[in-house]
Amino acid sequence: MGGGYRLFPRPLTALPPELGYTPLEAELGPVRLLGYRIAGAGQGGVPVPQGSAVELQLAWQATGAQEPVPSLTARFFDAQGGFITNADRWLGSDTAEGEVRFTHLSLQLPLNTCAETLIPNVGVYTVDANGFNTLGELNLPALAMRCGGSSLPAAHFKPGLVLWSGPFLCGADTDSRDSATIYLHWCGPGRGLRVQSGEAQAIVSPLGVGQRQTIALPVAVGTRPTFALTRLDGAPAPLLAAPFAQVTPGKLYIPFGNTMALTGAALKERGGMQVVDLRWRGARPLVEDYAVSVRLLAGETFLGMHDMQPALSTIPTLKWVLTGAEVMDPHPFEISEQQATAASIAVYERFRLTMVGEAASIALR
Repeated sequence: MGGGYRLFPRPLTALPPELGYTPLEAELGPVRLLGYRIAGAGQGGVPVPQGSAVELQLAWQATGAQEPVPSLTARFFDAQGGFITNADRWLGSDTAEGEVRFTHLSLQLPLNTCAETLIPNVGVYTVDANGFNTLGELNLPALAMRCGGSSLPAAHFKPGLVLWSGPFLCGADTDSRDSATIYLHWCGPGRGLRVQSGEAQAIVSPLGVGQRQTIALPVAVGTRPTFALTRLDGAPAPLLAAPFAQVTPGKLYIPFGNTMALTGAALKERGGMQVVDLRWRGARPLVEDYAVSVRLLAGETFLGMHDMQPALSTIPTLKWVLTGAEVMDPHPFEISEQQATAASIAVYERFRLTMVGEAASIALR
């Protein structure tokens, strides 16, 4: 069975219990939080996988003047109070006092971050000429996190073996749009590793047969990346592999959550249209129906927008059954007088309209 919509007459003045929200009674400035629920990763008390996205759904009411219009923020902290990630949403200017409204926030966990406990925090704030004004905040019950095993698809094969107990290096991809990041794809079996690049480091968890993990580390454009590898107990772990290629500008590898990665983009003219050709790879067989939104720009000038399932809806993500398979995804636009120079790319779930990862800006050549 597919999903569906439940309709309620407006104005809705009480939170229907059948929606399954955990009740709250919290006054945060001019906003009253009525309840929350977790969708996607972490739903039903299942530990949140490392590198995944958590969808926090909030029910609230306006209780006072909404001027300036407030915003909701959701944040994750670790058990020691360290900040992990956040998502914000402006609440809009069409709110009526006492009417129940719903806001969905998607919090993307960083690929390398591992915390056994996630502390969700929800707050309300406004912004004026003097900066941010916090109107109230509260912590929600902690979520458990499952570390290790978050993997992305490898677009470039890079063989290597860590002596003497693995794991295998099975791919390396670089994103060098601004500052450069290298994504190292590891395959089991193998013992745990600590991989260091300059002052940055990432942990590869012990991997069994068939398990994979991707880590991300900063590298410098114009250099050949080098890494210091040690076991989790500090013992040296030599990597047997050919030297890494020099990092050049303009390489593209953009993860959208832990589900898919954008590995290429080009602007071409054909059929009397200008077409943004995107290349995608899926991290695993997908069971979500995603759409891709492309906003075409000439400098700061907006030229047009094209939203559609991949490959002009002929290869929706529900058909991405092979891990790492490449999907070509054209997005056509009318030819404009101004030369397109960039595009903003976003991915969202078509039913709930929730974002997957963060929107990315790319230069077009």
